[in-house]
Formats: sequence, structure tokens, C-alpha cells
Amino acid sequence: MGTDKRNRKKENRRQRLDDLAKHQQRKRTRKLATRAAIFIAVVVGVALIISVSGGSDSTTTNDTTVDTTATAPVEGRAITGDTPCPAVDGSEARASTFEQAPSNCLEAGKTYTFTVETVGDEMRASIDGTPVGYLKSAGIGHPTKSKIELGVSGKDGYFEDIKVWNAAPAK
Repeated sequence: MGTDKRNRKKENRRQRLDDLAKHQQRKRTRKLATRAAIFIAVVVGVALIISVSGGSDSTTTNDTTVDTTATAPVEGRAITGDTPCPAVDGSEARASTFEQAPSNCLEAGKTYTFTVETVGDEMRASIDGTPVGYLKSAGIGHPTKSKIELGVSGKDGYFEDIKVWNAAPAK
């Protein structure tokens, strides 16, 4: 009889340790997913801001060098008051001046395909195949540039089926 009791205790202990290990793994997975969601949301947010604002005319390329090449001001209409979401088909006139930051133009709960492509010193971003941002900067093509970040501006977001790869430019 003492042997059965000992075996039950061992089995119960093993079960508790297995349950604890599963709980810790779920916690690690949730933490990693949260970090990935923040990473992707930051890139989406940056792409949307670039899309709406028309880009930037001065870009930092590393800690000590700044591209000060002057560019012509972007032509476009001015939006006063709330900044509405642009038409999905791109039919609206370009806006280049905004009184307020844009609202969130993505629907909660809807799945989107977000693509970021960098070639040399150019970066293009699209959502569901629709261009949402473009940036040309020596900092993008910098030899030590090795990452992009996505974030959700302090809100929840979910990311799945993330793919990253290098591709040789077409000749």
C-alpha cells in the first residue's frame, strides 16, 4: 500500500510540473505575440502617417549624418478640422497639410495584408495591395540597416503568417 501512495504522489507532482510548464509556455507565447503585434502596428502606423503626410524632406541616415537635400514642397490641398480617412480607391485629391492627426482608418477585427518592400534606399508600404507609403532615404539603404518595426500605438493587435525574406532585384 505504501508503494501505491508514493506512486500517486509522484504522478500528481509530475502532473503539476507539466501543468506549470504548459502555463509558462503559454505566457511566453503570449508575450512574444504581444511584442510582434506592437512591432507590426508601429510600421503600419508609420506607413499610414507617411501616406497621409506625404513623407519627409529631411531624414537621419545614422547617428551623425543627416540628409539635408532640399526637396520641393509637396503640392496638395489643406485639410482643416478632423482628418478623414482617404477614399480606398485613391480617387481623392492629394492632401499635404493637416490641422489634426488622422483618425484610425483600419476596421477593428478585419484582417489586412501589410507589405513593406525595401530596395536600395527606397521603402514602399501597402495594405491589401493599395500603396499607403513611400520613403526614399539613404538611411534605408544604409549597410547597417537590418530591421523594421511594427507597433499598435499602445493598443492590442494580432499578427499571423508573418514572412520576411531577401529577394534579388529584377534586372
